[in-house]
Order: sequence, then C-alpha cells, then structure tokens
Amino acid sequence: DETLGTLKHNFKVVNGSGEDFDDASFVLPGGQAIKASVEYGEGKQVLLHAYKDVPLRKEYVFDLARAHDAVQTDIVFKNAVDQKLGLQPLDMGKVRMFQVNESGERTFLGEDWGRFTAIGDEMRLYMGVAQDIKVERKVWQDEHKNVRGNVYDTDTIHRFELKNFKDKPVKVKIIERIDGEWELMPDSSIGPIVKRVSNEEVHFEVIVQPTSDPTKPQIADLHFQRKNVW
Repeated sequence: DETLGTLKHNFKVVNGSGEDFDDASFVLPGGQAIKASVEYGEGKQVLLHAYKDVPLRKEYVFDLARAHDAVQTDIVFKNAVDQKLGLQPLDMGKVRMFQVNESGERTFLGEDWGRFTAIGDEMRLYMGVAQDIKVERKVWQDEHKNVRGNVYDTDTIHRFELKNFKDKPVKVKIIERIDGEWELMPDSSIGPIVKRVSNEEVHFEVIVQPTSDPTKPQIADLHFQRKNVW
C-alpha cells in the first residue's frame, strides 16, 4: 500500500591503491568500522544497516519551479527514531527504489540522489511524473490598483485546473512563489496555507476528486494582493 518500506544503507568501497587488501579495515564518515577484502580495481558494496518497516508517505507535488505543468511523485520519510530510523545521519547517495509484490518479485520504480539527511530531518525522493493527475495554472486576473507614481498594488487570481483520473481522491500539494509583500484574500478556494517555507514560498493542499471527463476539471483559485510593487 506504499506506506512502509525497507531502507538498505550500503557503502561502496573502490580499491584504486595499486595493491590487494585481504582484510582491510575502513572507518566510515558516521564512525562505523567495517572490514572487507578488496582486490586492486575492485569495487565492493557493503551493507551497513537494513531499516525495516520505515513509514513512508507518497506525495503528489505541483511546483512550476521543478517541472512546468507536471505533477511530481515523491516519496518522503523522516530520519527519526520513532520512524524506525534515526540511528545516524544518512549520507548523500544514490537511492534506488523498488516495489515488492505479493509473490516477492521486485519492480524497479526509479532512482534519485538523496541529500545528506541529519537526524530529525526528512529525505525526499523523486519517483517521476504522475501521468494520471494533471494540473494547469492560469493567470485568471492581474489588475494594478492604487497606483502611486511608479508604485502600485496588484489584485491577482491564479486559477488551478485539476484532473484526477485515478479511481479515488488524491491530495495534491501546490507550491506557489509570490514575490514581495502580499496578502491572501479570504475568497480563495484553494484553501488555507498548509506550510509557509518563507514569505515568498507557500504550500497548499487540495483534495482532488476522481473525474472521467477531462473537459470538467476541478477548480481552485488562489486570490492574493501584492503591495507596493515597483
């Protein structure tokens, strides 16, 4: 059900020293000591730890800064003890993602570079574009008001047309970046701000109902006013 996973933390040792090592000791950045026999020119992958039943969440993200008019599919998990992790920071490295079916067969889903994740932080991994969820943003209104020489305010509506071709509702995170000083208007149908990363980056969440008619998208309006634009 894509809510639990096993994270296998591997470290790759490559011997380019010009000689063979029958029983070498390696101390890793996290302080762990491992032993491995590595011949010259050989690369060996060493399993450091396997974290089982790690809680995962799947997110659908619409962010024009990441991909134009495409909904991204992300897997997110937290490096914390109560999330079956949190024993050590997770090194930056390539993460390969697989899904296991009921018979135990693995299907490759994709890969991404996971950033260094300290204890308590979240790791976000990009899995690809969601083909059955579509979002289109349109500038529905952009008026200049209260003009004072070369300074003015704006009254703007960004309209989001959302289509969900799955058989159940999905939650889509919409990330908007608005420059300068601004205020969210109460008649916005996109909903309240779920997370304010900064004054210029805010996150909204929209529950998108299933549709079978692509000509009838679900509408969500973001109505805001910018102040003292020049």
